[in-house]
Amino acid sequence: QILRCCAVQFEEGDVLHWWHALPASGGGIKGVRTRLSDDLLWLPLAVAEYLEQTGDAALLKIPVAYLSAPELGPDMQEHYLAPGRSSLKEDVFSHCVRALERGHNLGENGLPLIGCGDWCDGFSAVGKQGRGRSVWVALFLALVLDRCAPVCQEYGREALAAKCRQRAEALRRAVDECAWDGAWYLRAFYDDGAPMGGHTSEEGSIDLLAQSFAVLADMPQKERVTSAMDSAWARLVDEKLQLVKLYDPPFQNSAQEPGYAKAYPAGIRENGGQYTHAEVWFALALLQMDRREAGWQILKMLNPAGRALPPELAGKYKPGPV
Repeated sequence: QILRCCAVQFEEGDVLHWWHALPASGGGIKGVRTRLSDDLLWLPLAVAEYLEQTGDAALLKIPVAYLSAPELGPDMQEHYLAPGRSSLKEDVFSHCVRALERGHNLGENGLPLIGCGDWCDGFSAVGKQGRGRSVWVALFLALVLDRCAPVCQEYGREALAAKCRQRAEALRRAVDECAWDGAWYLRAFYDDGAPMGGHTSEEGSIDLLAQSFAVLADMPQKERVTSAMDSAWARLVDEKLQLVKLYDPPFQNSAQEPGYAKAYPAGIRENGGQYTHAEVWFALALLQMDRREAGWQILKMLNPAGRALPPELAGKYKPGPV
């Protein structure tokens, strides 16, 4: 899978958001090139995890060719295309470096630009003018850089390892300096600088990802991290219905226009519904804080077998979560 993902990376470091690996007779590989800000960062994270679990450093030296295609125009957010295969072929380690460099795309206050969305691609309008920033990407990128620093060191790239650590620390500082809202972390900033995910926001005032990744990214002010997780539990965990919401309140009537997430009914999918892999990160964060009972409770909520046991919930649950 790592090699497959390297093979859908462009020379510039960004990647296809999704693709169809069609046979040559069907036109070959086709996919969508986008300005999404997190897609490219999963490759170096996966490589770091693979090396940590297997010790198979030989993977880093396997050569893989890039894709080649014109970059997106200034007014383009995405483009479905049939890219060519570049004559440039580099090892997996170099693919990771290109992803880290391209992904370190900072805007005002040292926070990464969100592009046409991040993990929540429903936030497609937050940065449509090119200035919106993602607090979550800042936290995620800090985590990825921390994980990749030892990989760089093992590969003999001491200066690059130091650069990864320095950038991770700078991202954490940026989040602490401009994204703390008093009891939890903001989620993003719109093009005009307005915050998403704070107490002044009528909708989307608290988001699960920013609070969870404050733990996973090892934010330094631990009292803030504790407050953020407490707020997430109080505002987003529905123990009666065994749900964990992505954010709350959902977007519906306010003037904020985050993107196509708002087109979903309130509380459905990206519009403040339960998104299971986001909830797994919340559980992981709780476990990492040594809140074992709370983490186990979230995992039990997500387990279909356990969640459908109470008769009063079985009927509600049968349509299934995302």
